[in-house]
Amino acid sequence: AYALDPVQKDIIKYSKKLFSPEDCLAFRESYQKTLTREIIRSPAQIFVLSLEQLSSRLQDISQIRMLHSLLDMENVDVYVVAYLRSQDEYLLSMYSTKVKVGIEERPFSIPEQGSPEWSRFDYASLLRMWGEVFGDSNIIVRVFERDRLVNKDIIADFFAALGREDC
Repeated sequence: AYALDPVQKDIIKYSKKLFSPEDCLAFRESYQKTLTREIIRSPAQIFVLSLEQLSSRLQDISQIRMLHSLLDMENVDVYVVAYLRSQDEYLLSMYSTKVKVGIEERPFSIPEQGSPEWSRFDYASLLRMWGEVFGDSNIIVRVFERDRLVNKDIIADFFAALGREDC
């Protein structure tokens, strides 16, 4: 909700009871203060912000820049770890999730090229935007297939990707 357009309607914003642009801006300010305070007070060396929808919700580079501004703190290194599954598996997962939560009733179909949903499957463009904002060297891309994960475990693989097998 932090980086989403304050005017654009979105179910995530509604779930946070952010019904107006003013609500969104107040949430942004409060969230940034809270996150900064938690990071400063914490003795932890690693902070993980994780959300599967980052790639599907943040479709515009200005939204990614907004997220970057939230994380742009002194003495904090930010890495983006992107787990990508093959596009056909992603499409099936997306459809089955929509069916499970009751927002998809029509028969299965492939999104039309050029539609907002279609852009979710263009991994090269997606990674290019994130790399432009966070720096290509801070983007770590992993294949989301159980057999290719360290110990076939997403958490072990995540920390290995960051060079922190000790966590």
